[in-house]
Amino acid sequence: MTSDLGRRVAYLRRRRGWSQRRLASAANVSNSTISRIENGTNSDFTITALTLVAAALDHDLVSLLAAELPDQAWRRQLGTEARRALVALAAPGRPAVHPDGLHAEITALREARMRCDFARTAALAPALLRRMSPTDLPQETAHVCYDLALSLRMLGHHGEAWLAVKIAQTAAANARSRALLDTVLALQAVFAMEDGELAAAHAIVSSVPKIRPATRSDACGSAALHLIEGLVHAHIGISDGSDQVRDATALLSLDGSGTDLLDTGIDQVADVGLWAMKIANATGQFARAHDLAGPCPDDTFGASLWHLNMCAVQLQLDDAEHAAQRLLTAHEIAPQLLPSRPETIACASSLISRRLRPDTRRRIRSIHETALRPVS
Repeated sequence: MTSDLGRRVAYLRRRRGWSQRRLASAANVSNSTISRIENGTNSDFTITALTLVAAALDHDLVSLLAAELPDQAWRRQLGTEARRALVALAAPGRPAVHPDGLHAEITALREARMRCDFARTAALAPALLRRMSPTDLPQETAHVCYDLALSLRMLGHHGEAWLAVKIAQTAAANARSRALLDTVLALQAVFAMEDGELAAAHAIVSSVPKIRPATRSDACGSAALHLIEGLVHAHIGISDGSDQVRDATALLSLDGSGTDLLDTGIDQVADVGLWAMKIANATGQFARAHDLAGPCPDDTFGASLWHLNMCAVQLQLDDAEHAAQRLLTAHEIAPQLLPSRPETIACASSLISRRLRPDTRRRIRSIHETALRPVS
């Protein structure tokens, strides 16, 4: 764990533009402590020191320590427990049980997913789902199932992820929330694309009526769906997706209160850059994709995807050294994210055959081997 922890601390420090001395001063620890943490040469530092360093970087200790990739046995167990809870939740006439006090637990689940700790998200969800109902608590159920679907997908449990997102769709429809439903359908289309089911993805995005958003939350949900539609169109050759990017930008420019209810990371114009890059990349416009990328997002999930997709772009531009650093940075930010991403194996496979420094090649090979490892 120590070497991954060190790389994560170093990345967060460099992202702030801080030297090791500046971080040591902010955390009120010695310079040598920061050096030992980042180098990963030994674990001769205290939990107190790690807590201080985490706080100085605007993180908590859990987010620094708990984002490691869970072992295979734990991943299988997480999938089994989630499947049991989801099957019970989908039973007809399922009543809500003990709805009181759910807010704090849903918040903890959301925070785990937002920092890309998918294992913790999947571990927390079953107990919550046993107290929910798509009919009696539709909005809460949609939130939890959305987070669980995304987390299960990242852990390699694709069948369970589809079940979770389908229940989220039912719950969002019961909640009569346009924002929730659009965002859930966007996630379904992403899953379909990643499974190679482009016709299914196109059917999903085409089936949603284009309704003028009534609230800011509706605008965020609609923008997410427009961007995914643009990506689908780019993949199947209908268009270059630029119309959908423009529509999403216009939607996110609308004034009003509200937010992105499912915290997809698409709630302001600046967030369009990642998806515009993906769309341009899908149409083979790699130089344009690089220019459209915009600044790296602030959130963990967005930042890791930004670096991973920038890796693919820079590979196409024959910039292997920088592409490798993008892939390694994505791993440092969110090690649980990479194994199930379709881009990971392609990028890592290409990089292994390029001329890289031995240490860089070794780390890329490790990512590649992890990505190839089956869940069960």
